[in-house]
Amino acid sequence: MVRDITKAGHSKRKHTKETGGISQDFDARDVNHMAGLQEVHTQVSKEATQDGPIPSNDSSEQDAVQENASVQDTVEDPRGLKKKRGPTKMKKVAMDPESRIQVQFNSLGEPYGEGSISLSSFLGPLVREHVPVTLEDWRNLGDDLKVPLWEEVQARYILDEEWQKDVIFKSMGCLWRASKSRLVHQIQAAKNKQERLRLKPNNIPTLAIWKKFVKTKTSPTFKAISDKYKALRRKQVPHTCSRKGMVRLAADMKRDSANPSSVSRVKVWIKSRTKKDGTPVNTTVGETIEKLREVESNSPSSSTTNVREDALSQVLGQDKPGRLRGMGRGVTISKLAFLQSRDKHVLQLEEQHTDMRSRIKHLESLVHKLIGHHETMQNEEDKNEQNGSQVDKTSPVSMSPKSLDKCKLLDWCGMDEIVAEGCWCSSDPNELVNHTPLGPNAMKVRVDIPNKPEAFLWRPTPNMSCMEQAQGKTIAWPADKVVLQISQQSENEDNISMPSSKNMNSIKCKLFNWSGKEEIVAEGRWFSNDPKMLVNDIPLGPNAMIVWVDIPTCPESFLWRPTPNMTYIEDVIGTKVAWPANKVVLENSPNIEEVGNLSSPSSVNKNSKKKCNLLDFSGSGKIVAEGYWSSSDPGELVHFVPLGPNAMRVWVDIPRVPTASLWRPTSELHCIEDAIGTTIAWPSDKVVML
Repeated sequence: MVRDITKAGHSKRKHTKETGGISQDFDARDVNHMAGLQEVHTQVSKEATQDGPIPSNDSSEQDAVQENASVQDTVEDPRGLKKKRGPTKMKKVAMDPESRIQVQFNSLGEPYGEGSISLSSFLGPLVREHVPVTLEDWRNLGDDLKVPLWEEVQARYILDEEWQKDVIFKSMGCLWRASKSRLVHQIQAAKNKQERLRLKPNNIPTLAIWKKFVKTKTSPTFKAISDKYKALRRKQVPHTCSRKGMVRLAADMKRDSANPSSVSRVKVWIKSRTKKDGTPVNTTVGETIEKLREVESNSPSSSTTNVREDALSQVLGQDKPGRLRGMGRGVTISKLAFLQSRDKHVLQLEEQHTDMRSRIKHLESLVHKLIGHHETMQNEEDKNEQNGSQVDKTSPVSMSPKSLDKCKLLDWCGMDEIVAEGCWCSSDPNELVNHTPLGPNAMKVRVDIPNKPEAFLWRPTPNMSCMEQAQGKTIAWPADKVVLQISQQSENEDNISMPSSKNMNSIKCKLFNWSGKEEIVAEGRWFSNDPKMLVNDIPLGPNAMIVWVDIPTCPESFLWRPTPNMTYIEDVIGTKVAWPANKVVLENSPNIEEVGNLSSPSSVNKNSKKKCNLLDFSGSGKIVAEGYWSSSDPGELVHFVPLGPNAMRVWVDIPRVPTASLWRPTSELHCIEDAIGTTIAWPSDKVVML
């Protein structure tokens, strides 16, 4: 045995000398391989010592194995064949665990890009090192191997999601099966036992396990199975992607395309079966490509996104379960359908997001313009005040009189009296008036001529509370109290007198929508109706009440008199607000008599209040509403129309038949429920005084 080893050493030195010292270029791979062979040789020697002397022919074969092991693949083949690159080691990635590499994934959950190239090269050596080829089925891989494999991958690549782990292990399984297949091919092609022994990987613990594996892979049973799958393999259409794969090929095609959405799996399949010069890999593929292009030209555009109806399915047949041609590893029909539905939804959300961003930018620009506009107006007003002059009464800053409509402002308290004349500016609810949003059911107007200078403003400010102070400025006014292009003067009506102001915090009340809708927007407590009392540093004014807001029933309702800090009902919970008197309904209490019936018309004094019932004017005899008589003067105006003979003006207090039609409907009032808290005309013979 010593003689044989010495002989092998002389042979080795002799061969090294003949090859010009190639052994000096050995890398770590060769050292590891030699160590593995030495271990095998030691184990063989032990077995030989126990079982008897080893035949001389085996010894010579072992010497040949050791001699050949020192010769590297870097030597050019004497037959002139091209040198193969050999298995990948990925030493650079393995030596730099601190800088983790980013890996991109497409919409189908498959890796692509620069990081995926390094990843696929790293997974091959990793799985070959840790997982022995003696494992029967990759699906039986235990946690004792899964955990270190995943930790090795995470140490070098940024992969933290659970679904990424599934993708990586599927890829490792394919790489492991491919390396195992190459090893089995080498085993079957080996000429003798020594060549097969040289192929033993280092992760197989004993020689007995390796011999058992070799025996299985060289058996007639396995050879029959192998030949069967080789025949099936030869029927497949070859591709030119090499190790790039379909996923990275599709990503490159989309990157280079002007319309990435037009890159279908048919185009990817054709590209993968075409050489660099544009010719198909063989004549069969060329015929298939011609058929695909012919089918695509005759098919509707919708069929390109449906994998069951596209050209590949029509020419090559339906895809088998578990895979899709030209889509990469792990993509199935059900998975593709789910991901396409998700991508469509995400695309819609992205479009909405883009639209919202553009709208927000537009609104921001408008806000900046408005701020600049108001600053300009404020500076102009300050200059005029300092110079002892007023703002131009006929043309406010940045507003052209030619672009404004003439209008008349009716008293917002409920009377049809014209309190001012001016010009309409805007009806946009987002328009700012005195730094406060205009809100719904309101208009922004400019006051030119105050017909009633002492008339209280609908939304007063600390510096402006009556028409006289608002002359030449823009104010907010109820939309139903703005009459455009009307020159007719309305006659004065009785002034509405409100009950005396007393502290009655114990009286509960309900606030109705001031815009005319019959809905309760909040519940609270009555506080005062003193016109001189301040609410948010602004006088309350006539026909209004101060109430505490306790419970908001419609939080998003716009306030009657909003401020820069308070716009909606939900903003004033637990605070005092001003509210129209005819939109505040007090609950029954002993103190209500002192306040008076606030649902009744305030235009009639306490001595002249007369309750009445309104009968159906069609003659049915039904009581359609209860209310209070106001006037029987034929010249009295009711909604800009004279009352006329045989008619009465009445306040509607309690609707008995809310859907009953009005005797004289208007554009805004059609039935009894629309007229609650307002005056209407009613036939005299249909009004029953109580």
